Amino acid sequence: KKHPAGVIDCELQCSTTVINMHEEWLRRILQHLLQNARKNIPKQRVIKRIIIRSVINDSGVEVQVEDNGSGIPVEILPKLFYERIEKKNNELGGFGLMLVGFLVEQHGGKPKVFWNRPGEGACVGFTIPVGEGHLD
Repeated sequence: KKHPAGVIDCELQCSTTVINMHEEWLRRILQHLLQNARKNIPKQRVIKRIIIRSVINDSGVEVQVEDNGSGIPVEILPKLFYERIEKKNNELGGFGLMLVGFLVEQHGGKPKVFWNRPGEGACVGFTIPVGEGHLD
């Protein structure tokens, strides 16, 4: 979808796959990942792009949110889904990603940084096991 502030693309490859998670929790996880991506794209970036991707593989379903933002500072990568992150103005951030990590792990999944390129962007998300059943 195009918007004056940027582009959001969806590449969903497993739309009928079932996971064992209430849709409200999934919605909140995606909301936090999208907000984080949006906040980390510099205002001066001419083309702001976010890609939401789902892929099914041997480990289950991967849900990825990719952006062309600032990337993740290397020193905070180990803390990303597990601790509050101190911002430049000494405030604490990262609560949304902590919630993502907690909810994903409670449902048998794993939060993940799929790739990170400081200054160019990052791709974060999670893997989660496939559940029983099938959507029609």
